[in-house]
Amino acid sequence: MADPLTEEELTAIKTASSFLVDAPPGEINDIFSDVRVLVGDDLLERAVQQNMVVDAFEEHNVLGYITATLPGYNYEVIVSKYGQLEDGRYLDPRGKIAFYFDHMSAQASVEPEVVEVNPDTEPTRTALDNAAIGYLKKHYPRGAVTVYDTGNDTYAICIVSNRFNPNNYWNGRWKSTWTVDKSANTVKGNVQIQVHYFEDGNVQLNADAKLTAAPKSGVPEAQWATSVLDEIARAEREYQLGLNASFADLAGSTFKALRRALPVTKAKIEWSAISNYKVGNELPKN
Repeated sequence: MADPLTEEELTAIKTASSFLVDAPPGEINDIFSDVRVLVGDDLLERAVQQNMVVDAFEEHNVLGYITATLPGYNYEVIVSKYGQLEDGRYLDPRGKIAFYFDHMSAQASVEPEVVEVNPDTEPTRTALDNAAIGYLKKHYPRGAVTVYDTGNDTYAICIVSNRFNPNNYWNGRWKSTWTVDKSANTVKGNVQIQVHYFEDGNVQLNADAKLTAAPKSGVPEAQWATSVLDEIARAEREYQLGLNASFADLAGSTFKALRRALPVTKAKIEWSAISNYKVGNELPKN
């Protein structure tokens, strides 16, 4: 058993753990390497033995909708709070199985276990899942979607799409969660976008939006499920177009407003006569 951490060591590990939880998409292992340098191997190893660091990895992964591909299955399942089971396992509702997930290695257990589902609500969950798979193929070819039965005739549609390009100094994630209340025929969503650009600097985009959708009512279940995803597609598309317009305005007006139209001399610089300016005289001679 590892020695208990002192108050000072505990503070250091809590701070380091917060770095791990808040790590940008696809960068937690890089942050972990940096944390190792900051706190030292011995302290970090003791913290790992006491599950402190593992808890940070788990929180980061669950919040970020990390995905797992289970042995024998050809799709990714999202590891999320909606699928957390009491014994530390996670649910794959599409495969009707439960599995253990190692958060530090990001690997699922080799032998998933079959679980029972609610026979009364599974047809609705399956209809939403089938519609969500079609939506994913059209709009998120590199993404994953998992649909959960959350009880009381409500369902959670979780979508995540990651783009990791560390060689070009950027990583990004689109994550959306939609709560479907079949009885009330309402759909409410939360879209979160995180992008990190880190070439010669550190620039991050964190966008968070609450959206709503209005599916059809009084139609067969399969048609209703399709309308749910059609409305989700409409809401997400409008949000993305709005973001694009905001970025265009940011580049075209907001950033320009941060710069002077003219230098402090109130006159444009004549670059052909730069040697007449003091700054020109101070330039190094070739």
